Amino acid sequence: MPRWDEGPLVGRADELARLMAHVDRAVEGRPSAVLVAGDAGVGKTRLLDELSRRAAERGLRVLTGHCVDLGDVGLPYLPFVDLLRPVVADPELAPGLADHPVLAGLLTGRPGAAAVPTDEVDGGSPLARGAFRPPADDGRLQLFEAVASLLSDLAEDRPLLVVLEDVHWADRSSRDLLRYLLARLAEDPAVVVVVSYRADDLHRRHPLRPLLAELVRLPGVDRLALEPLPASDVEALVRGLASASGGVPAATVEDVVARAEGNAFYAEELLAAGLAGEALPMGLTDVLLARVEQLTPAAQQVLRVAAVAGRQVRHELVSAVSSQSPQETEQALAEAVHHHLLVVSEDGRYRFRHALLREAVLADLLPGERVRLHAEVAAHLAAHPGAGTAAERAHHARESNDLPGAFSASLEAADAARRVGAPAEQLQHLETALALWSAVPDAAERAGREQWVLLLDTAAAARAIGELHRGVGLLRSAQQLLGPDGDPEARARVHYTLAQALTRIEEAGEALRESTAAMALVPADPPSYRTRRAAPRDGVTGAAARWRRSSRRRPAPPPRERK
Repeated sequence: MPRWDEGPLVGRADELARLMAHVDRAVEGRPSAVLVAGDAGVGKTRLLDELSRRAAERGLRVLTGHCVDLGDVGLPYLPFVDLLRPVVADPELAPGLADHPVLAGLLTGRPGAAAVPTDEVDGGSPLARGAFRPPADDGRLQLFEAVASLLSDLAEDRPLLVVLEDVHWADRSSRDLLRYLLARLAEDPAVVVVVSYRADDLHRRHPLRPLLAELVRLPGVDRLALEPLPASDVEALVRGLASASGGVPAATVEDVVARAEGNAFYAEELLAAGLAGEALPMGLTDVLLARVEQLTPAAQQVLRVAAVAGRQVRHELVSAVSSQSPQETEQALAEAVHHHLLVVSEDGRYRFRHALLREAVLADLLPGERVRLHAEVAAHLAAHPGAGTAAERAHHARESNDLPGAFSASLEAADAARRVGAPAEQLQHLETALALWSAVPDAAERAGREQWVLLLDTAAAARAIGELHRGVGLLRSAQQLLGPDGDPEARARVHYTLAQALTRIEEAGEALRESTAAMALVPADPPSYRTRRAAPRDGVTGAAARWRRSSRRRPAPPPRERK
């Protein structure tokens, strides 16, 4: 049976016309954006594929980026890396990247240009005057402007359509970049941005909700809701799909239309089950699993491996984890592709045709099998660093209960996020490492620092994204960890950093008490001050010592005259 997205678009004439109107605006030099909302399986991707095809026919350059459901992996800027991958691969467009060197690390997967510095105190000023300087720029503005400038450059010779799919799965850094791009949309007159998301996934506290409320207030941003297909369109879709197989009885068509309730993907899967001679299952998950069970055991195994590995997976990983010979793996993958359960991406990776299919396969795994597959994927990623990221390795290690491995990989992922200018993801990975600390016997050795230092680093990442109260809480945790008998210099550093953080939230009284406590712990002539040139990072003791010296050198005020 052919896939429903291989034939002509059924229905959606009004929605497509609205989207094409935005394409026309880009051709005329007027920028705009559309936020496309719809339930899972309702046909968002199919509609956007048709839009992309027609926009390309109108002469637009089309760039598409996909967000992927990676749970708590936290891969920063993933949809934009996907979006710009064709630019990197195009010999005509790639030279233009030289004008935007800050993007080099992001696009090549070797981050390093846009680093987010940790919160360091100002050791060059007396504590009383220099303790409360604002934190350094986190480097993201330069990165965001580079992305916006590159898109503007691409739109100079021909209008540009940017499509971002499934942003309900977007990481925070990608959401921030999207906000920035749409806010400066008027500066790129030949660009139209189309964003899709699952409306049924947006629970009350979903992080995308406040962003959407902000974006719809921007000029030139439109919102388009995809409602379920009318019964007549679903019937036309089902009959068109069934015609390639000789048609189906009218009763089957009516049953599929009634159960699908306007969901195109559900209708296709119900029809596939009916063509296989099976009684139509009630729920979508049952429908999808019935399709999976039609495959050979080998093909079902590669689907389970792919479901655990992620929505997109490389051939080498499937072959290594599926415990089959190379020939058996190739045959199993070919079978899954032939049955339209997996598709091959342009970069040669396999992905599930729809996220709902992966979710169904994943939910059907037994707990022991899930843990084993996660462990094998983690082992493959550890043995082949180029096969994945530290964030992915941390995720699979956690899911396989390898807590030491998850701890180390989380710290690596935090450092990688810092180097690409993604403090939100850096904070996520550092907090994961903190949560695992007590379960890892050699945590300090693996981290290369004590726990209180990791708490300070985590607080710095929290402050970098504006989570000021969270940063204060982390610093207070560091105080409690050190206790009243801890190393005086370490306690002074925590007090001093906490004073800075409290000033940011306008707690001046508390900040003064913390800075006073920091100075009380520092000797008048600390060794770290005498050796400052050899250890320039130690700003607490040096600043305190200069403040003490300046206080001693300050002349005493003249005696007051008696009246």
